[in-house]
Amino acid sequence: GPESDGGNEVAVSRDGTIAVSAISNGNYEADGRKFTFGGGGRDSFVLLLSRDGRLQWVRQAGSEGHERVRAIAISEQGSV
Repeated sequence: GPESDGGNEVAVSRDGTIAVSAISNGNYEADGRKFTFGGGGRDSFVLLLSRDGRLQWVRQAGSEGHERVRAIAISEQGSV
């Protein structure tokens, strides 16, 4: 986004799948796609990438306040 974005946590599964948590002030770009979140304040999001770096999905959590993911893990079954 135009203000401050940043990565927070990274987890890698045994098969190489990568989960990344980050924060944004509203807009960001991943894998050539633009995402806009209007929760207010800083919003957290999680990206799941295949082992070759392809974006699998994005999930966002936002409210009028600030959100931040403090830890992330991938279970043996693949749940983030």
